Amino acid sequence: MLTFVIVAVALIFPVAVILDSWRRRRVEVPETGSEQEVDLPLTQGNGRKLLFGVVLIIETFLLMIAYAANEPGRQEAAAAVQHDFLVERGAHSYVSLCMSCHGLDGQGFLEGGAGVYIGRPLNTGAFQIEDTPDNAEAFEETRAFLYKTIQNGREDTPMVGWGLENGGPLNYEMINELVALIMSGEWEMVAHFAEAESLATPTAQPTESEEELGKVLTVSVCGACHAIDGTEATGIAAPALDGIASRQIAGVLPFNRENVVRWVQNPPGIKKGSQMPPYPLPEEQLQAIAVYLETLK
Repeated sequence: MLTFVIVAVALIFPVAVILDSWRRRRVEVPETGSEQEVDLPLTQGNGRKLLFGVVLIIETFLLMIAYAANEPGRQEAAAAVQHDFLVERGAHSYVSLCMSCHGLDGQGFLEGGAGVYIGRPLNTGAFQIEDTPDNAEAFEETRAFLYKTIQNGREDTPMVGWGLENGGPLNYEMINELVALIMSGEWEMVAHFAEAESLATPTAQPTESEEELGKVLTVSVCGACHAIDGTEATGIAAPALDGIASRQIAGVLPFNRENVVRWVQNPPGIKKGSQMPPYPLPEEQLQAIAVYLETLK
């Protein structure tokens, strides 16, 4: 509102001065005067030159004030647009790389139930921190922690390093986008893209046998990229797993439980150039996946 008022004054002021000059020249010069006499007050005379110089200075000053008054709002609006862009891009990466381990809403293993999600919960107050003057230090510490974790992974956990430096697919911009998503807690954006891409979003269910546990893990962890007929695994980024037990694993390993475990733990180490990242899951979970895949003949 203040900016609007200042700009309005800046526009009206010179018009008012010009109109006043026009009025006064008609008052000061007789109507019967020659054209040269009539135009003289506007074309000559130090008084009017000084007046227009002052008008120009005031006009410039008013516009500078208007710009300064509008700048905080402009910066805030630009920051909001940039934030929305980062979150949207982060959601794209999350549904394809992170959702199978951390869940649709970032709930992770604490809320997902045994055997469903294996990743650490992300929808906690420890990560959703606002960038305010009071929280500046905590915000930066949390942002740095999330960035390094995504980039380098966590030792002795299923969390692998997704950064390019560690053989992953994420550059620094993509990691920053994921960090922005996690810290904003805007999981509805993830749900939107998961639904649009028809990705599997498993829920907790009982697992009374090793095969059942293997199915839940395979659908939740592998289903983001692979499809399995008759299940919620509908990924299209990698070959379907139907019939996997009747063919070679990735075309390089004979199918058996031992080779399934080896492959899931470190695909690039077995087949150079493989786009599948390593999944260092607990041994019992790896064995359960192998048992279930053995049924897909």
